[in-house]
Amino acid sequence: MTRTTKTVNSIEGIASEMSSIIERMKNRYYLVFPGYDKKLKKGLPFDGKEHDLVVKIDQKELEPFTITLSPPWGPKTSSSFPWLTIIIVVISLLLLILIGKAIFGRKKQVVEAPMPMPVVMAPMEAPKPAGPMKTVMLNAGGDEGGFPIVGWLVPINGQHAYQTYRLRSGGTKIGTAPPADIVVNDGFMSTEHAQINCSPQGFTLIDNGATNGCYVNDRKVAKHDLVDNDMITLGKTNFRFKSIN
Repeated sequence: MTRTTKTVNSIEGIASEMSSIIERMKNRYYLVFPGYDKKLKKGLPFDGKEHDLVVKIDQKELEPFTITLSPPWGPKTSSSFPWLTIIIVVISLLLLILIGKAIFGRKKQVVEAPMPMPVVMAPMEAPKPAGPMKTVMLNAGGDEGGFPIVGWLVPINGQHAYQTYRLRSGGTKIGTAPPADIVVNDGFMSTEHAQINCSPQGFTLIDNGATNGCYVNDRKVAKHDLVDNDMITLGKTNFRFKSIN
């Protein structure tokens, strides 16, 4: 407890020294070292080494003295790498990219003109009328000297297969809804897809600006003079043209 050792040879000397020790013990101070302040990021360096410390009582600073700051200690630091967080972020980004491509990467589909459907020619049979039907001779010339012409269309596929559509004198409109004269249920045809005009010279197919165009014998046409047994393709419906002159 003291820096020097004294030797006493009497009871009085022992009493005197004991009193002196007690007096000195009254001047003992207990110091509490502050811990590590996380906000200020400051604290004593408990590194197991000696450091000079100064004790300040009120406004009075005592002489510095050397003390070993042990055991070694330091603020806890997170040494583990946040792999889980990074994996979740990467997966989320990939999902967003895939969703974005699915939404914005869709291209507008352009409806192209369908290729004419191949037709397997079957032995041509006379159309079966729904009821008794007489052959009508149309006077295309408009007078007694005119050349008599009769024509009709026969669908050979689709919903209206083998129905007979007689062509009007002057002109016959073909489409998917009125005012077309021949109405066909075909999603690839226009409302007024085409028109067939009748004259003393015969029948002429005219494309009315249809989206998917008109085909005669597998060839796209804007205007075409028809002859008996021509194959006409409008949308996805194939018609056989028949005429009697």
